[in-house]
Amino acid sequence: MPLIGRNKSGKHLNPNPSRARAFISYSQKDRKKIDFLRDQKKLGYLNFIDYSIKKAYTFLWKRSAEYRIKNSDVVLVPVSENTHESKSVKYEMELAEKYGKPVIPFHLSPSNTSKTINGKMIHSWKCDEIQKLIDRAKKKR
Repeated sequence: MPLIGRNKSGKHLNPNPSRARAFISYSQKDRKKIDFLRDQKKLGYLNFIDYSIKKAYTFLWKRSAEYRIKNSDVVLVPVSENTHESKSVKYEMELAEKYGKPVIPFHLSPSNTSKTINGKMIHSWKCDEIQKLIDRAKKKR
């Protein structure tokens, strides 16, 4: 059986192991805002490998989410007014807990005034703060 994060021959699947693999768990209603987050990453404001699911709800969604979360270093949860009612976010946060993955929730929109989600403090959306949290979580792994 191959090691997690490696292929059958033992080669590391992460082309740059120093960069964290981050799974982004979000409500599909927030897709455009998530695209902005991904643009921040492309512009170099955030440095991680995006391990999240790009296409919404295929029939293999749960299996794909489990595989990706299991092989991620951290789970990012952009929190909006849609997050608390999203079944996919709830399921993905349960998987993160199951596999002992650090969860980093942060506010996706200023209109959301929630302080916590599933007992975790929600951070502000500041790229430098989010990056520090990602790096800290990666070092602990």
